Amino acid sequence: MIQGTVQFERSAIAIIAVALLTVGLAPEARAGKGRVRIESTPPNAAIYVDDKAGGIKGYTPTTLRVQTGTRKIILEADGYKPLEQFIQVKPRRKTYRMELEKIPEVSHLHFISDPAVGDAIVSVDGEDKGTIKEDLEIPHGRHLVEISKVGFQKWSRWFELEPGEKRDVDVKLDPDVADVKVVAQPSVKDGFVYINDENKGAAPWAGKLAPGRYKIEIKAPGFSSTPQTVLVETGQKAEVTLQMIDESAKDKIGQISVASEPAVGEALVFIDDVNKGPSPFSGQVKSGHHKIEVRAPNYACDPETIFIEGNKQNAVTIKLYPIAKLNASVNVDKAEVFIDESSIGFTPLEDLEIPAKRSTLYIRKEGYKEYSEVIFPKKGDTVTVNATLDFAPAAGMKNYISLAFTFGLFGPTKLESDVRGVDDEATTYSPSDTKMAVGLRYTRLFNPYIGLGLNASFTYLGLGGDLALHVDPMLRLQVPVTVEGRRFIEFYLGIAAGMTAYFNTGDPDDDDFYEPGVDDQHWMEDRTGAAFGWNLMTPLGMQINVASFLGIFIEGAWAMHKVYGKLDRDSAPDTYEFSWMEVSAGAGLVFIF
Repeated sequence: MIQGTVQFERSAIAIIAVALLTVGLAPEARAGKGRVRIESTPPNAAIYVDDKAGGIKGYTPTTLRVQTGTRKIILEADGYKPLEQFIQVKPRRKTYRMELEKIPEVSHLHFISDPAVGDAIVSVDGEDKGTIKEDLEIPHGRHLVEISKVGFQKWSRWFELEPGEKRDVDVKLDPDVADVKVVAQPSVKDGFVYINDENKGAAPWAGKLAPGRYKIEIKAPGFSSTPQTVLVETGQKAEVTLQMIDESAKDKIGQISVASEPAVGEALVFIDDVNKGPSPFSGQVKSGHHKIEVRAPNYACDPETIFIEGNKQNAVTIKLYPIAKLNASVNVDKAEVFIDESSIGFTPLEDLEIPAKRSTLYIRKEGYKEYSEVIFPKKGDTVTVNATLDFAPAAGMKNYISLAFTFGLFGPTKLESDVRGVDDEATTYSPSDTKMAVGLRYTRLFNPYIGLGLNASFTYLGLGGDLALHVDPMLRLQVPVTVEGRRFIEFYLGIAAGMTAYFNTGDPDDDDFYEPGVDDQHWMEDRTGAAFGWNLMTPLGMQINVASFLGIFIEGAWAMHKVYGKLDRDSAPDTYEFSWMEVSAGAGLVFIF
């Protein structure tokens, strides 16, 4: 009996415990949910669970009851990037701390620039941002902004920008320049410095030059110098010393001895490309500059140009190098190839023997950017260079101002008139009239082949002493002929269209009767007035550049003019349309800068 009672009590306790557990468990535990606490930096971020479709579940910091398992938490706050993070939700509460990334607050630079800045490249903290635009968006804070363009000095500024700040910035690019000084050794009286054949003033001379390659020499009465080719680089301070040669001492004889290093058999000495015999050599030559070289089988040398002084002993040692070979080709015809500033020929080059040593190879052609490459050929090596010369507009840019004198003949002339209100039929006649004109033309060459210009001409016409003025923009197409690296002759074709103003200077008081179709010429002579219209012109010519700053030209041209206006006779206006053609020939001067 006692045993049955104990068994009953145990069963009752078990039933009661199960009931209590069932009733006492939280609803989320019965449904498989857990509690998570979400905290964030910054606080008050909106919380989404799994996706945003279910809406905001609260704001940080807060505790959420969510389904157990892997859940995706999404946080959003103004001024910060959205954050997504996967968490594990378990029945026991767990805290997650999350940090949102702040969205950078941008600032703006508003560039106010001159036209020269046009296609310059902008970089911020060394990162290329492309071609300059009016507005540049960058993060706030401290930044280095640089603007670069070929032919100009780099513009560089540091900026400390506040969030959201907009700042106006004036940008002006200064042309690239270098400080150059040219002196004579020894100093000479009345010496003048010439740079690319242009007189720059008395020696010694100091000034600024744009980056590039220049031929520099000094000329003085009784003295001369061997021109030097000098490469001027941006920001460089260069001093060029030219050895002056006393012309009166040129006929003096100097002693010279030439040897090679190393000394090799069968080596021959050449002075000014004349074989002087085996090396070592000792002999006499006239005072002056001479090119010295030593030639030997399987060796090459760098020729030296030295000044031999009269009545003195001059010693020269020429270094020999083992032979390497050079093949050079380029994308343009007949580019000149240099090794360490010594010309070795024009492209294409095949199996050309060169010294097997460290050298700098240059390939140059007017109107193109210079190509350079450092080569390290060893004995027996063949160096192959396939170069691409990029077009360099700056190298072809020149300004021409032309002053022309023209003589021409008129072709068929067409007149349509309304004399005192009565329309006349169009009449055509071919007068034996002439014109004389003086013209001024400005041309800007953007490369060796294309230029744009503005042409203005004041013309005396044979039609009763009439005058005409025409102004027209002109496209110039040309083919340059280069002699010794300089454009010597330019053949050109122009295409122009513009405005014509016509002024009649006849006698308005002449009462002669006008008969249309018969007295057309007389009708024009009897009246005064002005008319305006258009013209077309196509000049074809040749320009000879006799110096770096001066040229002469001859050209022929065909032109067509048409004007509309009124002529007065006895205060009675006559309206008309008047057109004429002309063929002309002219010549003049060109000022180059």
